[in-house]
Amino acid sequence: MDKKGKRRRHGNSVNAIPQDIKTSNVIDIKTLVDMAERDTYTQAINVEDVKNEEEKLAVEKTDVIPEETVVTKINNADDIVIDKQKVKFHIPFNFVFAYIGLGLMFLIFFVVGIILYTLSSKTSILSTFNYQENGNSTWKVYYNAANSWYDGAVSSDYRYVRNFTNIVKTKLNYGLSFSDPVSTSYTYYVKSTISIYGSDDTDQVLWDNSEYLVPVTTSTSDNVSIINYVKEVEVDYQKYYQEYLSYKQAAGVSSDARIIIEFGINSSSTCDKLDKPVEKSSKMFVYIPLNEQSFAITSGTSIDATKQTIYNIDYSDSTQVKEKIFAYVSFALDIIIIIGLIAIRVYQVKTSNIFVRTFNKIVNSYDNVIVNVNELPDLTDKNVIEVSSFEELMDAQMEVRYPISCLETIPQKEAVFVLVQDDLAWKFILKEKDLKKKKN
Repeated sequence: MDKKGKRRRHGNSVNAIPQDIKTSNVIDIKTLVDMAERDTYTQAINVEDVKNEEEKLAVEKTDVIPEETVVTKINNADDIVIDKQKVKFHIPFNFVFAYIGLGLMFLIFFVVGIILYTLSSKTSILSTFNYQENGNSTWKVYYNAANSWYDGAVSSDYRYVRNFTNIVKTKLNYGLSFSDPVSTSYTYYVKSTISIYGSDDTDQVLWDNSEYLVPVTTSTSDNVSIINYVKEVEVDYQKYYQEYLSYKQAAGVSSDARIIIEFGINSSSTCDKLDKPVEKSSKMFVYIPLNEQSFAITSGTSIDATKQTIYNIDYSDSTQVKEKIFAYVSFALDIIIIIGLIAIRVYQVKTSNIFVRTFNKIVNSYDNVIVNVNELPDLTDKNVIEVSSFEELMDAQMEVRYPISCLETIPQKEAVFVLVQDDLAWKFILKEKDLKKKKN
């Protein structure tokens, strides 16, 4: 070095090799060139000697050093064989095998459970029972004798004139059919209701009044496959209309009104194929407006005309019962396995070695400057500086730009990190007991 700290080169080539370097057992040519450029070596080396030395070193490396290792020399210290393979995690293999084994068991039990549950769901149908209900309503309107434009009843395809309308006859048809003979009991009725409500809103009822056209009637039938109820009723349109006018005049509010004819029927049917009765509750409605000068009659129903099927299933099949039981057992075992995996993980975290975690964190964070060695450099003739933290060691490494040698002296309990430059050495010892003391 010159006084300004700049490195001097002694010529364009190196002509001589110091005696201590020539006698080294093994040497890296790059290290040789770097060392030759230092102020320590003032003699020149012949380029041809360097080439010969390089060829010699290539032969020595092939004979002495395995492929997975690299040899270097740190200043004048003894040669160090550095294994550049990264330090592996200290993984407890018993936990790994536990994870793999329990995972495979979980998968097996899950697949078996799904298969058994699917097989157990294939029920054995002993018999089927079908039923279907239907209903409709029709009407005819009869005008009063004062008109000369219509003769007889006016069909449901027409609109009707309020002033001409006298009687509205309604025919209500309800049917319930079964695939097998049944015993049934039923209750039915027909009633008419005048409903006066707020303008254009049938839900805002102002007043209503009902009367039964057919009183509530109860009846029974045995060994029948078809039940058919036909009820024909009539209402006096003009009577309801006058009642509406009286209310409107007395109340003095804007309102609309209509006549509602309601047919209701409740039935309960049983047979040998049924575990419980077929319960039906249905209604049909006919709506007749009172407030319109010409009006149309409409109808509505709660009847579901879809064919219904009841299956008589054999639940006594012992094979299916066993399959379902085993399926539930498989799923239960899967739950136990999941709990076991969670418990193992919790135990692993709680019992994890603080040294292993810290050591692995250091090695992985600084793997570009840390090398794992089989033997630490000889520090006998070195001025050793023992640092108290790895961060301080890294500060020194950033200055000298040399690799840090690492050796785990006591597995999972102690590791030594050494940085060497010339006659100086920095040393840091990572100990499990120190980490535990610091944690507490």
